[in-house]
Amino acid sequence: GATNGAAMRVAPAGLIHPGDIEGAVNTAWISSRLTHDTQIAASGAGAIAAGVAAALLPAANVYSVVAAALEGARLGEKIGKREGRYIPGPNVRRRIELAIGEALRANSFEEALRNIEATVGNSVMMVESAPAAVGIFLAAAGDPLECAVGGANIGNETDTIGAMAGAMA
Repeated sequence: GATNGAAMRVAPAGLIHPGDIEGAVNTAWISSRLTHDTQIAASGAGAIAAGVAAALLPAANVYSVVAAALEGARLGEKIGKREGRYIPGPNVRRRIELAIGEALRANSFEEALRNIEATVGNSVMMVESAPAAVGIFLAAAGDPLECAVGGANIGNETDTIGAMAGAMA
């Protein structure tokens, strides 16, 4: 219930709810709760689904997508606490904020990757991989190719992190 499988597969939840963060998060929860029924999983899945939904708006930019991911993490956690299981662990939204900070402070894309990995991690755990994906998306300025390169180069859970960052791009 605390791994990243729910967030890895929720891009379609955002695609069918363009601009509708709440709808994307609710659909992400429906699609993930059978296998990832915790507030941590719901938060990470909500972040990615909301980011994808926001990216589809004509006026979308990197910051609006990141803001949506933060809101999706908050809403997902709320749904997971209410309808799923509560498990101890870090807060996904706060860890996304850490990844955002590292992306904004870095002087280069490579430095951002190193700092995101050192601060939030890059494992299969939701509290590491979903925040890393949002941080990479921001550091890549929303460029799809750079998101894929960043996901590949951050190490460890590369395919999933790259897929999540790329989905938002």
